[in-house]
Amino acid sequence: MITIFHLIEPVVDSFLKYGDGIGQLVPTVRHADGIWVHVKIAPLIADLEGARKVNGFLTTSATYFCSFCLCTSAQMEDVDLSAWRLREGAEVRTQADRWLNTPTKSGREALATQYGVRWTPLLCLPYWDPVKHRDYQGF
Repeated sequence: MITIFHLIEPVVDSFLKYGDGIGQLVPTVRHADGIWVHVKIAPLIADLEGARKVNGFLTTSATYFCSFCLCTSAQMEDVDLSAWRLREGAEVRTQADRWLNTPTKSGREALATQYGVRWTPLLCLPYWDPVKHRDYQGF
């Protein structure tokens, strides 16, 4: 987990240079006064394992195996979708922040087990929704 975060952090930092995704004037060779540039990371597209790691969710063997709902591994066979509680991006952010601000490894492991979530550098992007994998306002 930590290794992949070190790879993601410089990418996120480069996107943060362009503000919060609203746009920024960037000087170019043809436009010395700058042109408006809007830079955002698009929805995360990866294999299941990679997407979970990058987005801060635990693997499919965890108690909370899904990045979209709070269905437990014991409920995996339940096909009544109305019984499943969906995850909320804001709630996942709060859980990930708690994980990040917990100083001990055992404390972090306990929170990860409890919520199925770890912090990810993508959460530094103010528009990133860890559940919907897109910005809050939409593209």
